[in-house]
Amino acid sequence: MGGQKESGRLTQRGIAQRAFDDIAEQIDSGELKPGDRLPTYPVIKSKYKVSHVTAMHIVRMLKDALYIRTTTQGIYVNLSGRDRLLQHLCDALNALENAGEGPVLYAQDGVNSILTSQGGVRQNGETLQWERISP
Repeated sequence: MGGQKESGRLTQRGIAQRAFDDIAEQIDSGELKPGDRLPTYPVIKSKYKVSHVTAMHIVRMLKDALYIRTTTQGIYVNLSGRDRLLQHLCDALNALENAGEGPVLYAQDGVNSILTSQGGVRQNGETLQWERISP
């Protein structure tokens, strides 16, 4: 992924995004697995040639996206790509519930659906793709 350029050079934001994409791809591909320890801040700084502030920003972006967790002992892979997506789905469903949308999940005749008072989605039985449905 190309970063934003400023006078022919990548900006710190672009470098941070490229580093985020690189580490995220390692996790999504399974190269890094849940529980694996990520490099320390000095290693991230050296590998991506960024400042300490930018290294902290990269780690924050990964943490916000649920890729990693930080402890006093280090930085660790939090969830696999699949589990991270499921966590985002659960968070979204909980947000709908808290907003009074009351999502209802059901399976009928082999069709999985998530319904809210504002509409919903269902899984097409032939393509297994999710599609929007009206209320």
